[in-house]
Amino acid sequence: MNINNFKSIALSIDSYTKLKHLAEYRFEMPQSMAKVAAFFIGKAYDSFEQAENEKHAEETWELVKDFNPI
Repeated sequence: MNINNFKSIALSIDSYTKLKHLAEYRFEMPQSMAKVAAFFIGKAYDSFEQAENEKHAEETWELVKDFNPI
């Protein structure tokens, strides 16, 4: 296994059980637990990035909304 592409994490038994259930029943076909974890982490990260971008856009707008060119 390439240690530059894969890392291990420790999960509680509760989280492991939930992840295993999702891997078996959430999709049309059973998926690996690693793929399911990567899928949900990717979705959460995309939501986080979108919220950060919207926050930055709002902050930027606040700086220039009252700008009147001379």
